[in-house]
Amino acid sequence: MEYTDNDKVNLLEWQLNDTNRFEEYKLFLSGAVESSNERTINNVRYSMALADSHNQINAGDQYMFIGGMGVLGNIVRHLGEYSAVNWRDSHDVDILCRNRVYSFLYDNFFDRTEVASKSLSFGNKLCYRGSSKDIEEKFLDETNMDVYVPGPNCGMDIIVNKTIFKNEDWRNSKLVDYFGIKMSVANPITLLEMKLDVDENVNPLRRSKDLSDIVALLGVIERDGIEPEDMVGKLNEAQFRSIEDILDEYPKVKVQKRLIYGANIYEKALDDIYGANRYLDMKKLILTPSLEYVQEIIKLGEEK
Repeated sequence: MEYTDNDKVNLLEWQLNDTNRFEEYKLFLSGAVESSNERTINNVRYSMALADSHNQINAGDQYMFIGGMGVLGNIVRHLGEYSAVNWRDSHDVDILCRNRVYSFLYDNFFDRTEVASKSLSFGNKLCYRGSSKDIEEKFLDETNMDVYVPGPNCGMDIIVNKTIFKNEDWRNSKLVDYFGIKMSVANPITLLEMKLDVDENVNPLRRSKDLSDIVALLGVIERDGIEPEDMVGKLNEAQFRSIEDILDEYPKVKVQKRLIYGANIYEKALDDIYGANRYLDMKKLILTPSLEYVQEIIKLGEEK
């Protein structure tokens, strides 16, 4: 284990302390404790500090969050920061680094580094695990950080599983504001494609998160003003079939109550909605598409 005072989270929170949004930020952290969702919110704190590290050296266009933090960032664009408190559990941080020259930001990020190595299974993935101190000099729980970099040859793109990130993906990235800290996240359609390509045979816990994220991303895409027919050229036939399979019973779900920021929570029994082999956590759906939007997507899928 390596210990160094990099103070990325600590300095970020002292920076926020000098703004008019620090009281909101403290309420945000308190909400995480009350909802027993500290791990997710700690990963938001790590992600904010990572984003700020890039922004401080004018490298805001050299990174982009994918995975859970990418999905959550897109949700926050529409519902605000506090929506993260009620979001699903997130155990790690996935980020793209556009140029290997910036890998030093990750090597020197945590205050206490447990792991810093190259993935044995993915040649372009750097793996880190560690923890950092907050404004009160207390260590947050450690987290895993996976950093995807371009291939070893000049001009190579970043590849994550089946997804190849090209210049267009960087141009179409989205900016989200977390208490005044600008964070770059992948476009929701790109994230949707990645989630739809996940092997259905993975373990149920991970599949549950992917299913919840797919529904949330469709809600984001609808609120971004993207019509279902505009998605036809962006998704392949297999991806459309996956959406149809996931959402086939969605219009039958009965809305029981609403959160204060307008998203729906569904309480109906899971097996009645998705079948006995579905693992979607309905209580964590803080942003959902309209029934009309879902029905149109299913219709297009049948026609494709």
